[in-house]
Amino acid sequence: FQDAEFTADVYFDRALYHGVYVYAPAAGQVGDVLNEDASRGDVLGTNARVTRTLWQKHKTTVGVEFRDNLRQDQTNYNLNPYQPVLDDLRSSQEWAAFVQDEFTITKGLILNAGLRHDQYQTFGGTTNPRVALIYSPLRRTTFKAIYGQAFRAPNVYELYYGDHVSVESNPYLKPETIRTEELIWEQDLGPDFRISASGYGDQFADLINQEIDPKTGLLVFNNSESVHSRGLEVEFAGKIPSGVEGRLSYTVQKTANQSTGLWLADSPAQLAKANLIFPMARRRLTIGLELQYTDSRTTLAGSQIGSYTLTNLTLTSREFAKGFRLSASVYDVFNCQYRDPVGAEILGSAVQQNGRDFRIKITRIFHLQ
Repeated sequence: FQDAEFTADVYFDRALYHGVYVYAPAAGQVGDVLNEDASRGDVLGTNARVTRTLWQKHKTTVGVEFRDNLRQDQTNYNLNPYQPVLDDLRSSQEWAAFVQDEFTITKGLILNAGLRHDQYQTFGGTTNPRVALIYSPLRRTTFKAIYGQAFRAPNVYELYYGDHVSVESNPYLKPETIRTEELIWEQDLGPDFRISASGYGDQFADLINQEIDPKTGLLVFNNSESVHSRGLEVEFAGKIPSGVEGRLSYTVQKTANQSTGLWLADSPAQLAKANLIFPMARRRLTIGLELQYTDSRTTLAGSQIGSYTLTNLTLTSREFAKGFRLSASVYDVFNCQYRDPVGAEILGSAVQQNGRDFRIKITRIFHLQ
């Protein structure tokens, strides 16, 4: 088809992890136990999609995805003396197919509907729809009503990790599911500024939580919780002729267990974020300032963790030397001392975070003719 748009890509990813942990000696042992934990994941994937306008009012997209998890390895062993604990070597495949149609019903009114099917070796298949009605009564005003379903597949750690000392595996986990409804208002305030607000409601089912198995006394992941979430988010964004641009957002929400009504752990009631980007050196460089506010949260043990604000700075170059870009970042500039809730397998209900961090990144972009 001459008027069709086709895109495709192939990718390879590798993720490596290695951790060293110290445990108190068991009865009869002398000295602490040194434990090494490691994992490796290799992924080869591809996806392709075709988009074409049909009968003038329909813009239809059809696509497929394939992912080959070549290696999903998890190992664990003790040193002094050496004792193997876990040697779980796996591979798996998954694929997906989807279709989406954007139907212009009339001027200013669009119906966007899609359907996606995912197939996993671990648990089988799942099919999920998404529908959005988009209405623009005025040139700068848009309203959206959105309904969708989605899922999160259990990962290999949740399915297969077990050391038979504190954690056991559960290869029968099902995916988490979510049903979401959202209403959005977007208003352009001239060509360079915009304000938006959205109210949303989410229903989560079969959430994967770590619990104690009453038969063994070990920690295990189970599909054990249903949760509802309600929230409101507002955002203001804009830019000025000098090139300075920014974004400010604020969210208030409540996420609670559907059965007990109790607030979900690690779920803040308020979040706020501000981003500013300043061009420098005739726009060859940009400096980005980010502020992130997180409200207090509850841990799994029921204790409270106080709120905190992080400040991050990033300096980014424009593309140079035929495709290179360089960036340097400082995270938590003022070395804010804050903690995050952790799972039951970690000693204590919260862990102190790193504080000030630095990162330098170089990126190479290839331009195909």
